[in-house]
Amino acid sequence: MDVTRGVYPVLIGGNWKFEDLTQFANEYQKLYGLYFHLVSESHLVSQSTTADFPWRGGYSTVILFQKLYNRVPYDFRPQIKRMQYASPGFIELTTAVEVAEQLSKLIAFVSGSLYMAFGVYKKIQKDLSVLKLTTASAKREEIELADQYADFIESSIDEIAPYLGEQHKKQILSMAPNKLAALKLQLTVFRRIKPLADMHSRGLIRDDDDR
Repeated sequence: MDVTRGVYPVLIGGNWKFEDLTQFANEYQKLYGLYFHLVSESHLVSQSTTADFPWRGGYSTVILFQKLYNRVPYDFRPQIKRMQYASPGFIELTTAVEVAEQLSKLIAFVSGSLYMAFGVYKKIQKDLSVLKLTTASAKREEIELADQYADFIESSIDEIAPYLGEQHKKQILSMAPNKLAALKLQLTVFRRIKPLADMHSRGLIRDDDDR
């Protein structure tokens, strides 16, 4: 899909603190780098982009998200054009409109089912820990575990996928060298979405329907 560079207002409300603006910018940028490639169906998101990362629980994801963001063409990286702090207000971005729309819908969807979504996330994390799947570091070990616990991993992938955008499930899976690594990547992405969904639930970010 071709993406369009344009102006997109993220609607805001409530009383923002300085840390809210920092959190919004940090998490939004991380997600934007990933979803730009997913929405545009860019060939840049592939195992060639991500194969050098140690797919194990607890590894730092900062470099991964930064690497993806750095591969976004400069003209399509979001920039704040204007901000009106009010209730209601907005943060007006110059951005890839289709990506911003996707993120706004995703944040609103997770916010609307936050209790269930976080419950799914916590259950998967707990089961991964019980099965000792979070500590696999060597790729060979991870592949062996992925085969051994294939049914659990498959069902977990299916459970968390709707909260990341069901239409992007296959693309996200294709980024990782095996399905256990793919599940860990899904959970990592969810951890980036949840803080923004929390802000939406608090009324700091508002729905597009409120325009």
